[in-house]
Amino acid sequence: TIGADWQLSPMSKGFLMSMLLVGLGTGSAISGWLSDAYGRRNSILMALCGIIASNLTTLFATGYWYMLFCRLLAGISVGFGIPAWLSLINELSPIRARAPLQAIGGFFFLVGSSYACVSIIIV
Repeated sequence: TIGADWQLSPMSKGFLMSMLLVGLGTGSAISGWLSDAYGRRNSILMALCGIIASNLTTLFATGYWYMLFCRLLAGISVGFGIPAWLSLINELSPIRARAPLQAIGGFFFLVGSSYACVSIIIV
């Protein structure tokens, strides 16, 4: 594991895990303003590109601080996309389909998070 390879303390491991949440909050805070300025579709595309780029750079992280920065960028990207996606659903879908579509999105967000946790335990 990375913790064993880099000889990380429990606190350092906790920072690695929580940095994604810090990024989620940061990305969500700036998402509304940028989505209004550049459009929901462009914001979602920027978020997806950011997710891909940050996860690819995480793959090549060679040290703790670089990994911490990559996790922050991944969180910002995910946090940036969620509000834009929810707003786009509310704008484009009929009223009776909004709640089910948001529930499906939330479900798959949890599925992805659970998959990540299981893959961390296995790998």
